[in-house]
Amino acid sequence: MGELVEPARKFLNQLNKVFEADSVDINFVSERIQAAYDYFYKSMDGLVGEILWKLEEIKRVKKAKAYFDELLELEELQTKAILRMMKAKVLIQTIAAGQEISKENINTTAIRNYKSNKVEAIQTEFKAQNVTLIEDEYDVARYTSKKAAKTKEPKKSTFLMTYELWQEKNTISEIANIRKLTKQTICTHLAKLIEIKAVTISEVLPEDKLKALAQAFEGYEEESLNPLKEKYGDTFTWDELKLFRASLNV
Repeated sequence: MGELVEPARKFLNQLNKVFEADSVDINFVSERIQAAYDYFYKSMDGLVGEILWKLEEIKRVKKAKAYFDELLELEELQTKAILRMMKAKVLIQTIAAGQEISKENINTTAIRNYKSNKVEAIQTEFKAQNVTLIEDEYDVARYTSKKAAKTKEPKKSTFLMTYELWQEKNTISEIANIRKLTKQTICTHLAKLIEIKAVTISEVLPEDKLKALAQAFEGYEEESLNPLKEKYGDTFTWDELKLFRASLNV
């Protein structure tokens, strides 16, 4: 952000001189604002992305509420700055085009959906780069759920709920249907259960698949499963890779 201060100061000085004149070339102003937008947006949007990424990390960490709240406040301020900049660009474009200035013209779809699209993109990328992540709904909502913060009643672990249904000989699909969760989430629970030795990998995957996975993982030391998935493609699903990886950590 410090690197943007001086260019921003020069841009403001330029605008001040333009508007001090008796007549203002609105098209020139529009061009200068578009140029400034192109220059500043990349860095400012990138910072929003970095903060959202860090929020994804921190909300899965215990005893980091103060840090999470500070990041959240910073993200809100940065996002507001981005939205103001986007609205300024649209406003001057509307004036230059001789169009009516209205809420509908200024509040475009891109502006309305900026935050939600950014959050969705970051969350998707975060999960893609952390395919071994144990996704626990409680952990993810640790600092964001006000209801969870107020209640004092003990909550049964989501892993325990899955484990109990697994002990009742339900399949992964059946458990997902009963709990109204995705099969991917249930497999993530099973991976955690395998790590803590509550479930064995042989209970989950057939023998032929285990042999193939053992060969694939032989000598494999990467943290990420992405290279392995790219190498074997549809031979193994992400869930099969995560489950077998969990068994190696037992």
